[in-house]
Amino acid sequence: MLAQYKQNFIEPRRKAFAQILQKGIQKGQIRDDINEDILVDLVSGAYLYCMLFKPETEDSGAWLQKAFLLIENGIRPSR
Repeated sequence: MLAQYKQNFIEPRRKAFAQILQKGIQKGQIRDDINEDILVDLVSGAYLYCMLFKPETEDSGAWLQKAFLLIENGIRPSR
């Protein structure tokens, strides 16, 4: 049953996310040496955590936009 869930639910979403990343790479919006699998895991895992353990989290679109801004801008202080 878990294998079927993974095949029918999880994998199609991971593929869709990877396609979005590929478009960003092709447009020069994302570095071409990025590890797509890890980025998918990081964003998906953080999003799932928020939805499960922080139900007061704002709507998903706004959360994802803020998360991507954080990823895009990084966490290093500007110099």
